[in-house]
Amino acid sequence: MKIITKKPQALWIGAVLAIAATSAFAIDNQLAEALQHAEAAAKTADVKEIESHAEAAKKNINTLEQHLKSALDCLNSAIEHSKHGHVDLAKKAAEEAIVHLKAAK
Repeated sequence: MKIITKKPQALWIGAVLAIAATSAFAIDNQLAEALQHAEAAAKTADVKEIESHAEAAKKNINTLEQHLKSALDCLNSAIEHSKHGHVDLAKKAAEEAIVHLKAAK
């Protein structure tokens, strides 16, 4: 009986991780945007432009950080619920993680 319950849990965890991996592209975009702003700030001699680009980069990073932390919390919750056989709760937590990962775009 335990083997049967563990296999669907393992498949579920694998699916959640696969979804998280596909969302890595969104994270790369957010990081790329922050990098572009930082590079623009480093190349200019205008203090107003430096401040503007640095603020924009900081905003991207803060947004990304908040969503990644929330997504990580949700994925941890999904894993814990799946370990206890709570399919609906695990699924809901994974869906919330997806929302945060997509929001990190």
